[in-house]
Amino acid sequence: MGVAPTEVFGSSETGGVAWRRWSAARPQWHPLPGVAWRIDEGCLAVRSPHLASEDWWLTQDRAVADDGHSFRLLGRADRIVKIEERRVSLDALEQ
Repeated sequence: MGVAPTEVFGSSETGGVAWRRWSAARPQWHPLPGVAWRIDEGCLAVRSPHLASEDWWLTQDRAVADDGHSFRLLGRADRIVKIEERRVSLDALEQ
């Protein structure tokens, strides 16, 4: 088709956070309207109208600021993944 898909990043806690149209040269994420973000202790923190409070939600997603308006995800800070609505420890699976 010649057009890269648009991806949406988010979580059940935060709702949609950011979007990107994938390109190896430009892998950064752009916040959705109404979402604020910052890097806190190397991880992405967000404020979203979908959160129950107006506090910052610290994700366990490692990230870096790209240009002040976008960010790049670097992977998880923990080894927990969500599978079929359950949080699963990868360490426990490997034992």
